[in-house]
Amino acid sequence: MRVLKMEGLAQVGAPTAPAWLLPLLDQLAEGVMLLDGDGAVIDCNTAAERMLGTHRDDMAGRIVPDHRWAAIREDGTPVTSDDFGVLAGALPRKRVIGVRQPGGRRVWLELTSRGLAEASPEGTATLVTLADLTAQRCPGAGPEQGARQIRDFAELAPVPMWLATADGRRTYFNARWRSYVGGISEDPGDDWRDAVHPDDLPAIDAARSSMAHGAGPATYEFRLRDSRGRYRWFSEHVSHWHDADGEPAGYIGLAVDIDSCRSNVGRIRTLSRAVEQSAARIVITDAEGRIEYVNPACCTAYGYSAAELIGENPRIFKSGQTPAERYKDLWKTVTAGETWRGEITNRARDGHLLIETVTISPIRDDAGNTRHYVAVKEDITALRNAMTTQRDLDARLGRLERMRTVNTLAGGIAHEFNNILVAILGFSDLGIRLLQGDPDPEKVTRYLEEIRSAGERARALVGRLRAFGRTTHLQVKAVMVQKVILEASELLSSCLPSGLTVVVQTEPDLPAVQADESALQQVLMNVGLNARDAMPGGGRIRIEASRRLLTVPLTCDSCHETFAGEYVVIEISDNGPGIAEAIKANIFEPFFTTKDVGIGSGLGLAIVHGTLHQFDAHVVIGRAPRGGARVGLYLPVRPPTSEPRDD
Repeated sequence: MRVLKMEGLAQVGAPTAPAWLLPLLDQLAEGVMLLDGDGAVIDCNTAAERMLGTHRDDMAGRIVPDHRWAAIREDGTPVTSDDFGVLAGALPRKRVIGVRQPGGRRVWLELTSRGLAEASPEGTATLVTLADLTAQRCPGAGPEQGARQIRDFAELAPVPMWLATADGRRTYFNARWRSYVGGISEDPGDDWRDAVHPDDLPAIDAARSSMAHGAGPATYEFRLRDSRGRYRWFSEHVSHWHDADGEPAGYIGLAVDIDSCRSNVGRIRTLSRAVEQSAARIVITDAEGRIEYVNPACCTAYGYSAAELIGENPRIFKSGQTPAERYKDLWKTVTAGETWRGEITNRARDGHLLIETVTISPIRDDAGNTRHYVAVKEDITALRNAMTTQRDLDARLGRLERMRTVNTLAGGIAHEFNNILVAILGFSDLGIRLLQGDPDPEKVTRYLEEIRSAGERARALVGRLRAFGRTTHLQVKAVMVQKVILEASELLSSCLPSGLTVVVQTEPDLPAVQADESALQQVLMNVGLNARDAMPGGGRIRIEASRRLLTVPLTCDSCHETFAGEYVVIEISDNGPGIAEAIKANIFEPFFTTKDVGIGSGLGLAIVHGTLHQFDAHVVIGRAPRGGARVGLYLPVRPPTSEPRDD
């Protein structure tokens, strides 16, 4: 068969070729191949067999792009059937390709080809000559030369690299590795293992063993100790490297510092778990308000699954109980790039209402553009219900305390009215007698004026009693402190026995405060009556008012919060025994009293606590300069509010 094929070749080359041409082709150092019209091998000479490492009978029928040759172009890209079209041209063509021999060695060949018309009965053919360029392209390319080339590259690499022999022994570490670890030579033997965390050595050994048994490249993570003794995480990729003959020469490893990445991943994982496990309801939307994420607490509260909420708008939670103006303010705030905080009443899937405090913040990208919004919601439904209950209880306590105070006032009021009635009756009797005798117009006029004065006193006293007895909700508005103190002191004076006096001293031009006038008067009465009860043998009650700017925060003895700023301070002091430190923490508790049974209800200072804090006022208990107790009421100076406080 070979002779017939070479005869065909002879006919192609020269129709009258002599017989000696056929053996002559086998003697050529240059390879010769004949390809058919499809690019498949018809025959070849001995030199071509040697270059390709394959017997001509095994090559018969192969095409140049056959996968067994793994042919590549000079740029490393695979040879395709399109390359045969170039080789089969009518004019001589040259092309350099790399071909892998069966043993794995790659050879570089220069192919010179020319298309031959009517080369065989089947049609055209192509004559290809082969020249071996391997020695020119890879001079001295043995394992040592390849290792030197890799080392030259590795020394310039910005990441740690190493080389190992085929048996896995590491023989070289580049400059980056050596500087990172410190105290290691280029040829360290197994000393490098001392710098690896002991827990990570098994993974490295397992990867090496796997590759030694034919596995492909391996990637693993491990901790490497730096020159200062600190461990950092690295990701290392290990692969085989071959010499120019394609023989396995050893391993090459490249490590990348991923410590920061692992830390970030850890932080992200922790943050993700915190969000997932948070009791707060968390919703994340895109910039258009479409829901992209809800945490389990949100799903539980509203009764929807995450799949049902993704892609929806948060208006799915609307209850219709939150004013539209609040939503407008919300979107105006967040679209301006700011954080909105407020209270919203939402509705769950089953219809029940959820009162929530909501904080919505924009999430920006690196350029500062808002890409998402995150809402964090806290359920305050139970708190609001408790506050409503507390307001009702406070109102009841207030009514009880007013009743107690009215009982206390009754004796004093009766005495005051008795004095008024004595004046009215006495002057009326004198007037009648005068008119029955010799009328004196001046005397009659004076008596009538006294009667009118007594009547006005009675009317004023009744007015104060009516104001004091109001039980409606607080109406917070601008209140003049001097007026309230004056009226309260008059009421208080009517309740004091002989030997007790009330002294009032206020600064001029005190600013108005935001409070409920009747409630503030009730507070002053409660504190004043406590001062009275503390001085059964007589004494003096001082009521003073001044304006103060607190730069050093004080602590409220009632709510225990610190406060500072500008305040109108009303101080009620007495010269009784004072308040013992042992009971100071309990005096604002409902029903706490140090008085005998039947004398005190224990509600007075509880009412003071509940009332004052409804208009952000505070109480400070101290000792008067001359002994006794001093109760300071701190009323904030602030702009007027248009709505009464009901919380």
